[in-house]
Amino acid sequence: MCSEKENQLELTLDSFIKATFVIGTISSVEEFMDKDLMVYGTAPDEKVFGKDGFKWMVERQRQELKGPSPEVKRQPVLRKIFGQGNSAFNVEEVIMKVKDEDGTYIFTLRMTTVFEYDGKKWRILHIHGSTIDTNIQKGSAWPIEEFKRKNAELQLLVKEKTADLEQSLIDLKAMQNQLIQQEKLASLGQLTAGIAHEIKNPLNFVTNFSEVNIELLQEIKELRARNKDERDEQLEGEILKDIEQNLMKINQHGTRADGIVKSMLQHSRGGSGKMEPTDLNALVRDYVNLAYHGMRAGKKVIDVTIDLQLDHKMGKVPLIEEDFSRVIVNICNNAFDAMKEKISSGGKPTSVCSDYAPILTVRTLKNKKNIILEIEDNGPGILEENRDNILQPFFTTKKGTEGTGLGLSITNNIVKAHGGDLKINTHLGKGSRFIILLPMKSSKN
Repeated sequence: MCSEKENQLELTLDSFIKATFVIGTISSVEEFMDKDLMVYGTAPDEKVFGKDGFKWMVERQRQELKGPSPEVKRQPVLRKIFGQGNSAFNVEEVIMKVKDEDGTYIFTLRMTTVFEYDGKKWRILHIHGSTIDTNIQKGSAWPIEEFKRKNAELQLLVKEKTADLEQSLIDLKAMQNQLIQQEKLASLGQLTAGIAHEIKNPLNFVTNFSEVNIELLQEIKELRARNKDERDEQLEGEILKDIEQNLMKINQHGTRADGIVKSMLQHSRGGSGKMEPTDLNALVRDYVNLAYHGMRAGKKVIDVTIDLQLDHKMGKVPLIEEDFSRVIVNICNNAFDAMKEKISSGGKPTSVCSDYAPILTVRTLKNKKNIILEIEDNGPGILEENRDNILQPFFTTKKGTEGTGLGLSITNNIVKAHGGDLKINTHLGKGSRFIILLPMKSSKN
């Protein structure tokens, strides 16, 4: 068949679909309809013959659609030309997007059309239209009501599932909070022995100087009980000066003990939750020391050299002190565990040289952009298959119940809450370095 006649067939079909479903009236394509036209519509009772019957069916369909004309997209399926180019058979899918006050509905109409060429134009002999994705009940032209029914069922199902998901989210948050609290308590328990060791020294000083002062006060009472001529005022003055110095030392060590207790309370229950100017070097010094003594009070004890390389020009840094202390403790504990692993595995010596000496190096420094805290160990390093997972919640390489897998995950979250970044450099057999980068100016509270 010549291309001109085929183009004319396409134009006829396009005009017919637009006039039927989108714009205009059926009268605009009436001239293309054969007087014996046969039409089978989308509904079971849509079986009509002739032009008048087809007009009635189209009017019924348009009334049921209501609202604006639907959006129509054509998708060719099959086209055959036969009978010396004078007969044509066309099958295509018409994808309709219908809108009304209740919503938008999309369904597909499979339309089969038979044409005959009369020498001047194509005439439509037969039309069969049916939806291929939804059943239509008798008395209806389109599956809109069924779509509405299904939409109502889906909305109810979505509402039920949403309620289930919301409850699951509430339960998950509660469980997450419980696990985080357990992790905090586990960390606090590990620190308890270290805190006891740390607080013992200033308390010993307080006790000793108090006992000395009691003796000195007794001595000065005896001196003052003498006759005026026998009293040595110079000696009394020296004793009073010693008492004053002892009281200053008692106050100093009492303040130290008070600071340790406050740190413990902050670590266990949290503080204001706001960023405040904090002496980073002092925080690092205190909590590295507490983590070390906590490890020393545990079951698996190792001797570790602590190398503090603190930038004395650091000054105060905006931090949530009670949170950032956990960062220091968690990374130090992780380092101690790694160095324990390098020394022994299941009680059996590894291939570590006998002169291996565990070293924990902690640095603070700053550049133009960042405050930097580095905590480095000379342990075994991190295996390649574990590097991508080390900061993931619940990931742990520890056996049994020795680890929750939350320590480093919580650490990473705290660093990010400070607007910072946590990086890990590791070399198998040589150790790992945890690098915390904090912005010089933090706007987060």
